[in-house]
Amino acid sequence: GHQMDFGKNRLQYKDFIWTYLDYERYRVYSYQGGIELSKYVSVSFTKQLAMLEKRLDYQYDDKINILVYNNQNDFKQSNLGLSSEEQTNIGGVTRIIGDKISLFFNGSLTELDQQIRATLAELMITKILYGGNAREVVRNSALLNIPVWFSQGLVKYLSEGWTSYNDNILYDDIKNDHFSSFNKLSGRQAEQTGHALWYYISSTFGDAVIPNLLYMTRVSRNPDNAFIYTLGVTLPNIIFDQ
Repeated sequence: GHQMDFGKNRLQYKDFIWTYLDYERYRVYSYQGGIELSKYVSVSFTKQLAMLEKRLDYQYDDKINILVYNNQNDFKQSNLGLSSEEQTNIGGVTRIIGDKISLFFNGSLTELDQQIRATLAELMITKILYGGNAREVVRNSALLNIPVWFSQGLVKYLSEGWTSYNDNILYDDIKNDHFSSFNKLSGRQAEQTGHALWYYISSTFGDAVIPNLLYMTRVSRNPDNAFIYTLGVTLPNIIFDQ
């Protein structure tokens, strides 16, 4: 079974009887009416995992548990991770607790694929930066302070890529001078500006620098130092060059 957070509860309007499909690297849970959806998630997960492991030059070794909800209403009835929701929330929808992730289907397989990429990207980035076992995570969490734009911006870039819609958002950010106070940004604004910065880095220096930046951030315990060591330029200079 999964660990549940107590002390907070959501109203549950129906019982969920879970079954699962077991694979070597992950396990996909579904309930009544969700078996075909879980089969799709299994195929997509294999594809997205291989793609992200290549882009981040990292092999994710732990077995991942995936809870697939048939719709968003069912998803909102889950108590899994309720107490830590704000810390592990991707775009206000997807919940990640340890090696457990929750997905829901909203009628679009394209958006479901994007959810899968986002959860996998966050799992792998967290493992790269903070380590694998509980002791490493606790130690590195105390020593390493990662800005929202750095982590969530990278998750957004890896899961969504870049489109003309993002160009319009970037134009608004520049127009409103959001980049001048980059490290003070929070929430969705930090995600969006971080997304733009990671796109610029990838376009200018190549995708191969992303795993190097993550590794040097963990080693130096400072994203600013990682940019200097890896790219030879400071973060303010990169922001100004955009």
